[in-house]
Amino acid sequence: MSDSTTVALRLETSLVAVLDELARSEGVEVPAYIQRLVRRHVAQSDLIPEEERNRILLTDSLMTRAVAKALELDAAGAFDKHFTLNVLNALFDDPTFLADYEQAVGGPALARGSSAKASLNMNLGWQIKAAVRAEPLLDAKGKARRVQVRNRPIQSYTLLTKPD
Repeated sequence: MSDSTTVALRLETSLVAVLDELARSEGVEVPAYIQRLVRRHVAQSDLIPEEERNRILLTDSLMTRAVAKALELDAAGAFDKHFTLNVLNALFDDPTFLADYEQAVGGPALARGSSAKASLNMNLGWQIKAAVRAEPLLDAKGKARRVQVRNRPIQSYTLLTKPD
């Protein structure tokens, strides 16, 4: 997902209501659900090279596992402001997830400077936040509070809170 284009579309309200229900059942928001549907549909076509199809399916798998882990930890009462980091730490402790992540970014998880890695990390964070309906924790000026980390596959993350 290193290069992307925004696409706007109009859908009947009844379709959006159904999409919302389907998205919630998978722990994601409607835009992420629609994106997943499109990516899977394209990946299953014979119109793209096998390498690209495999990359799409692998990235989708990473996102799905991140959402599942976020929902699992949230249900266990593990939500705190460092939830994104905690979910990612749990995921990266799994050797299979780590190997798949390194394949998706094309190099070691701890390497820096990869645009594919930056894009994937941003999307993982977004999916984790959306899965548990969290919001960024804001500072006194209304800006999202971010934390820098070292020796992790991510370099920073946004602190989270849940709305009342």
